Amino acid sequence: DLASVVPTGPASFAAVMGHSLARDAAALAALERLELGYLGLLGGPATVQRLVADRAMPAWFHGPMGLPIGSASPAEIAVGIAAEMVAVRSTSALPA
Repeated sequence: DLASVVPTGPASFAAVMGHSLARDAAALAALERLELGYLGLLGGPATVQRLVADRAMPAWFHGPMGLPIGSASPAEIAVGIAAEMVAVRSTSALPA
C-alpha cells in the first residue's frame, strides 16, 4: 500500500516513473489522494492522458513532469525534472 508509506505534506515530493502502465496507474491512484508538495508523472502527453483520463488531478500534479527545456537524452530529461522540482520548492512556503 504505497499511500501508507509516503509521508504527506508540502515537503513531500513523489515521482511516478515506471516501465509498466499498470504499475504507474496503481501508483498514481494511490498518490493522487495524498496531499503532497509535488506529484510528477513521467511520460509523453499521450501516456499522461491515458493514465489520468478525465480525473480531476490535484494542483500539485505535474504531468508530464519536467520543465520543457528541449531535452532529448535521459540526462537532460533528469535535469528538466530536477529543475521543475526546485522551482516548485522555491515558490512554496517551504524553508530552503
